[in-house]
Amino acid sequence: MDWLTLEDWQDLQSIAYMLGGFAVLLLALALLKRMFATPGHWLNRISGADFGFIILFTCVMTLMDILERHGISGFLIVPLAAILALPSIWYANRKRTAAQVTAIANPNATQSIPVVPQSREEARANHKRLLAAIAFVLVTLAPIFWLAFSGVKLGATGGWWVMVYCVGILALIGFGAAGRWPGAITLQSVIEINATQQQVWDVLKHAQGGVDCRGIVSRTERLDEPGEVYRLHYFNLDRCVECGLPKDPDSPGMTNRVEVLEARYPALYRTRAYPKGANGVQDSMMAYEEERYEIAALPDGRSRVTNTNTVVRPKVWLVALLKTGDPLGEHLRTVKAHLDGVAVDTVWTTGAATIAAQRSAPKFCGCAASTPAHIVRA
Repeated sequence: MDWLTLEDWQDLQSIAYMLGGFAVLLLALALLKRMFATPGHWLNRISGADFGFIILFTCVMTLMDILERHGISGFLIVPLAAILALPSIWYANRKRTAAQVTAIANPNATQSIPVVPQSREEARANHKRLLAAIAFVLVTLAPIFWLAFSGVKLGATGGWWVMVYCVGILALIGFGAAGRWPGAITLQSVIEINATQQQVWDVLKHAQGGVDCRGIVSRTERLDEPGEVYRLHYFNLDRCVECGLPKDPDSPGMTNRVEVLEARYPALYRTRAYPKGANGVQDSMMAYEEERYEIAALPDGRSRVTNTNTVVRPKVWLVALLKTGDPLGEHLRTVKAHLDGVAVDTVWTTGAATIAAQRSAPKFCGCAASTPAHIVRA
C-alpha cells in the first residue's frame, strides 16, 4: 500500500486505537453487567447506540480526510458507510427477532404460539410505511450522494454547510421519534350498517362489565367519579423481552380511562379517552383523544355511522401511523360485521384471533410474577 502516506497511516492508527479502546470498554461493561444484575443507566447508554454513533461518526470524518488527501471526494465515504451498515442492521434485527421468539436465555420459551396473519388493511399500511421510510432515506441522502459522485470541492465553508445539513436531518429524525405534534390530528370515517339506530347505539355505548365488540377489551369498569366515567381493560398481547414467552392475555395490560362528554340517545355519542399502559409508558403517546359517533337513521331501517376521532398533541410517529392506516374504518367495519353476524378481516378481528391463540399457549411468562417461567399453566 505504497499509495498511503505517513499521515494516512497515522490517521488509520488513531482509528485502530479508538476502536481498540472501545472494545476494551465494552468488555469491561460486559464484566460489570455480569457482576451486577441491574447495571446503572449510564452503563447502558455507553454500551448502546448513542456512543456507537459517536465512534462511527469519528471514523467517517477521519476516512473523509484520507480520501480528500488523495484527490477523491470525501463524501464518497457516506454512501459507502450507509451500504456497509445495511447488512449489520439486517443481522441485528434477525438476532433480536430470534431472541424474542426462541428466547436464547430461556429454553422454555421455544414453545411459541401460532402466528395470526395481518389483516389486509394492516399489511397495506405497513407497506406504505416502508415505502415512506425508503423515500425519506433516499431524499435525505440524495445531496450527499451527489456530492460524493460529482467530484465537487466545497472547501472548509462547504463542509460546515454539509455538517449543518446532517445535524438538521438527525434533529428531524429525533423529533419524529420523540417529539409531539403541535396541536391535534382529526380523522373521519363513514359506514352504512344494516341495523337500527338503537342497535348501533347499544354496541357503541360503554356499559359496566360490557365487552367491546372488537374482541380486544376484556372488561369495562364503571368508575366512582362525577359524571359517567369508565375504564376499559384490554387483553395483554405482550411477549416478554427477557424470556421470550407470551404473557397471559388476562394479566393487566393497557387501559383507557374514558369520559362520556355527550350522550344523546340514539343519535350522538361523544367520549374522551386517556390511554395508559400497564406500566404507564403509553401515557406519553398523546395528551388525550376524543371520539364522536353520529348515528343517522336511513329510510330503509339501516343506519349511517360517522366516526370522528381527534388526537390531541400526539407523538409525531403516531401521526405517521394514523395517516398511513385507517383505524377508524377498521373499527366501523368490525362494528358492522358484529351487527350483521358475518366474519370480516380487520385489524381488530386478527387481534382477537391472536388473543385466542395466546390464551392456548402451553406456557406464559413468569418473570414479573412469583411463578417461575418454566411452570406449565393448567
